[in-house]
Amino acid sequence: MNDKFIQKIERKFKVPDRVAGKVQIKAEKVRGGYLIYESRSRWDDKDAEWTKSDTAKIIFHKNQEKYLVYWKRASGKWELYGEYKSFNSALNIVSKDKDGCFWG
Repeated sequence: MNDKFIQKIERKFKVPDRVAGKVQIKAEKVRGGYLIYESRSRWDDKDAEWTKSDTAKIIFHKNQEKYLVYWKRASGKWELYGEYKSFNSALNIVSKDKDGCFWG
């Protein structure tokens, strides 16, 4: 994929090579922004499709010219985490995860 934002997300959250065959942090374009998720190989079947666990969503709100960051609750519902002026600021918030909402 040639999307510069997906490339930026996947570079920011690149896992060490020693575990890349077991876990990866990926991104995909969704309506209005990007979904960041963790993908893992199945422990019981290495040939099976990898699992996907949503981590964060970054949505650009045109009217406010802000990036909205969402985290996923245990209930499966997305909740607003905060509003940021730049995509890089939004990525840094997800990366730092000071409240344990994104990475646990």
